[in-house]
Amino acid sequence: MKQSTVIKSFLLFVCFVFTFQLSAQDGKAKKYDNPTWKRIVMVDYHSGKLDRALEIIDNHFKKAAAKAGTNSPMRLVMETGEYDLLLIWDMKEGIEGMNWDVSPDNIKWWSALSKQEGGNDKAEALMAEYQSLIRSGQTNVAMLR
Repeated sequence: MKQSTVIKSFLLFVCFVFTFQLSAQDGKAKKYDNPTWKRIVMVDYHSGKLDRALEIIDNHFKKAAAKAGTNSPMRLVMETGEYDLLLIWDMKEGIEGMNWDVSPDNIKWWSALSKQEGGNDKAEALMAEYQSLIRSGQTNVAMLR
């Protein structure tokens, strides 16, 4: 078992090196043609809390996004693995969107959520409740090409 894992790892490494050598052979820099960037958030909720989290997302967060004109994520409820939910956002600015500490879309969304919930304090309370449902999470960025 351990030997097959070592062999598989070695083969993957060889494939990576070979692919890199093929692409770098001509010595010319090359950018990707129109890559699409995605932000992927993986969430593990406390036991029994997924339904409440989905309720908050559907009845509050998505509605605020629609009012603000910001994009909502694709949502995948996981049936296996360590995470309960994957949220996948299109990064409309591409990788450049990573340079924002607080983006204009974040401000628009928060403003819409605060107005929808009846004030900043109520929006903060809703966000605190949602965050209390989360056991752990991870965020990644991926390129669709």
